[in-house]
Amino acid sequence: MTALRVTNRVWPFLAGLVLAATAGSVGAQGTVGLSADGQLTSGAYYGFLLAIVLYNLMLFISVRDVAYLLCSLFIGSFTLAFLCFDGLPGQYPWLDVPGPRAAPLFLLGAAFLFGALYARRFLQTHAHAARSDKFLLVVAALCGAGMIATFVEPMLAARLDGGAAILLTVGMVTASVVRLRDGYRPAWFLLAALAVFLVAALFSEATGIRWHQLEVERIGAALGALLLSSGLAYRVRQLATERERLIPELEARSSEVERFTYTVSHDLKSPLITIKGFLGLLKKDAAAGNAEAVERDIWRIEGAADRMSQLLDELLELSRVGRIGKPPEQVELDSLVLEALELVAGRLAERGVDVEVAHRLPVVRGDRSRLLEVLQNLIDNAVKYLGDQKSPRIEIGMRPGAETVIFVSDNGVGIEPAYHEKIFGLFERLETEEEGTGLGLALVKRIVELHGGRIWVESEGWGRGSTFCFTLGEYVAPG
Repeated sequence: MTALRVTNRVWPFLAGLVLAATAGSVGAQGTVGLSADGQLTSGAYYGFLLAIVLYNLMLFISVRDVAYLLCSLFIGSFTLAFLCFDGLPGQYPWLDVPGPRAAPLFLLGAAFLFGALYARRFLQTHAHAARSDKFLLVVAALCGAGMIATFVEPMLAARLDGGAAILLTVGMVTASVVRLRDGYRPAWFLLAALAVFLVAALFSEATGIRWHQLEVERIGAALGALLLSSGLAYRVRQLATERERLIPELEARSSEVERFTYTVSHDLKSPLITIKGFLGLLKKDAAAGNAEAVERDIWRIEGAADRMSQLLDELLELSRVGRIGKPPEQVELDSLVLEALELVAGRLAERGVDVEVAHRLPVVRGDRSRLLEVLQNLIDNAVKYLGDQKSPRIEIGMRPGAETVIFVSDNGVGIEPAYHEKIFGLFERLETEEEGTGLGLALVKRIVELHGGRIWVESEGWGRGSTFCFTLGEYVAPG
């Protein structure tokens, strides 16, 4: 059962649990010596917090997410600490020390400790905010020291708890802001809970006002606890939505990997078969003393070995494209296009291609070397499929608008609409007699998507030329 289903089914039970916990808390007041004179409000307060603790525990048991357990321990420790301050006998049997009571201090230290660990888990700082994560771990260690000091020097424990409360608040706020910048929306719930805690505490200290005999501080604690639990529920819904979004993508990746495995084995086997076959011919021709045939056999074997080497190199390059190796930087596409043209200048001169480049192309942010690969591959691909065009031409430019589009256009053989998507797949070649491995456009597609963009081809069909268009995720300036 998913956490989302548990959330939807547990609220009716939760309402009954609040009533049961309230009745139990009211009945217990006569034995634990609460200072609220047995009013219903104190029972409702502790019953509400107990219900939230049990609710998160049930979710933890269901989904095995440690965040729910830490939330239960965080709220439960605070609840027990308040209970001790309200009159529950707070001395441990083996302690007889002056100063602050030991049990509330120990429980406060535990609450701060679990709070720091809960913030780490809830905000996922261990994976997305390393500095904030280290700070929260330091706060947790300080809280642990305060808990130990409770048994030795209560006054020192009180000071450590006070410092931990301040540091924990700073750490939670900082980590929440960092995660919000990353687009992690559940962090708003933690910020709201902290705001409620602080406002209620400050207001209560400044005025001492009670509402229906329930301290403002208690209202803040109850609302804060509710916000923490709501944040977890929202987080579960967000994760469920993200999972549903990723499932089709993972299925597509799985299909691609399966096809990748098949095509790699096929394409690697082809040069090996060629090498093996011509080795047999080489032996016969060498035995017959046919020098011309031996030279031809060696040339064929070298060609097959070179093709296998090229295939392995491009497979390695494709595997590396899964990540941007260098920090993003500002890249002027004007200079990058000129550099790409320089790299393929030999092929352009050989075919006598007329190249037209638009002025003032945009400035983008990205991995310069990877973006150079994109342009070089697209230009090289355009030259390769110019066909028997007597006046070959390649145009490189941009289309301004709501989405800036960069394009590389040619007047070559063109591509039938049925192949517009297929050509970006692994090992896809429209003409098998053309040189290459069929990985160039797949590599280009990976790089463009890694930069937050998309790529497509426009062509009316055979003999009508092709235009490869792509966008990028982050433009610094229009050029």
